[in-house]
Amino acid sequence: MILRIVIGLVLSATLHGFAALPPDYEKLKADAEKLSADGSFALAHEAYQKAAAIELPPPEKRWVEFRLADTQLRSQAATQTADTTKLDDARQKLAVLIRDITRVEDHDRVWAEVQESLGVGSYRGSRSSNTPSLDALTRATYVRFVAMFERSANNQLKSGARGRCSRTS
Repeated sequence: MILRIVIGLVLSATLHGFAALPPDYEKLKADAEKLSADGSFALAHEAYQKAAAIELPPPEKRWVEFRLADTQLRSQAATQTADTTKLDDARQKLAVLIRDITRVEDHDRVWAEVQESLGVGSYRGSRSSNTPSLDALTRATYVRFVAMFERSANNQLKSGARGRCSRTS
């Protein structure tokens, strides 16, 4: 008897987890993801606001909450406004999404995406007028480091000087 109840509950939970999402949400999500990938964060934010009004299962609801905060943060980070209210609000919403997750096994895709968003948001929050992407900044720093190292090595070779770590026999 107990076995039947347990099996019934497991099947019910499994079928509920695989329940089809509303077709209008699937199209809306695909459109919003494309807009986000294209860098149109304000338009993606509007699309996710529409998606938030749809009844969704908890994992999709969490994804929409993440995307609303993420697109708000990215959209605001791209502006040159001095008012950081919306940017700060988005950061706070993102932090709330991961605040209570302490176990490593609960670190899901949303958790990872929030971490990335908060990193981009804090970097872009500097509001410099010519802010390159983080990848471009990392690449530029690496190239400068390699060029500096190469010049230093060439100068030492030309002068015949040895580095501090070399030994003379």
